[in-house]
Amino acid sequence: MAASPVQRRPWIALVVGVLALAGVFGVLLWDGGRLLSSGSSSADEPYYNSTVDLEGSADLIVRGGFVDSREHSDRGWPEVTATLRVDAVAKGEVSVGDTVEVSYARPGSGPDAPDGLDPDGGEYVFLLVVWPEGGSSLVNTTQGFYRIEGGRAVAGEDNPVPLSSTVRQQLGLS
Repeated sequence: MAASPVQRRPWIALVVGVLALAGVFGVLLWDGGRLLSSGSSSADEPYYNSTVDLEGSADLIVRGGFVDSREHSDRGWPEVTATLRVDAVAKGEVSVGDTVEVSYARPGSGPDAPDGLDPDGGEYVFLLVVWPEGGSSLVNTTQGFYRIEGGRAVAGEDNPVPLSSTVRQQLGLS
């Protein structure tokens, strides 16, 4: 005995609903053959897929190192506020010899904390967003800094985006 049209409709509606949800999630999570969340440390911060977008997002791009830093929870989460010395400038309204204050989540405190920044040593390229009220932050925790090793800017393992040759040249890097 054949199923009546009334009995088939719930299954058809279920199949159509599942396919529609799969399509919506596919559009939300897929961008030209690459998952949007790929490489990003957090869904709560921007992630840049190109050098132009990454460098364009920064108010300051500087080469330098840490002068000092302090850990605190003034805004309700574990944070580091550091003073950076400026050794070279590729973008922004700072000069060589200036210092810049930057705040970021304390490493190890959660997914929005940068991995690889060592306030006790090392030299970096910093890509910073300047706050209107003063201070700055990394453009994001994955792409906001490059460690300098052997005269080269080395990105973290979750950052496939290189710095442009123009920025590298302005910062005295190869």
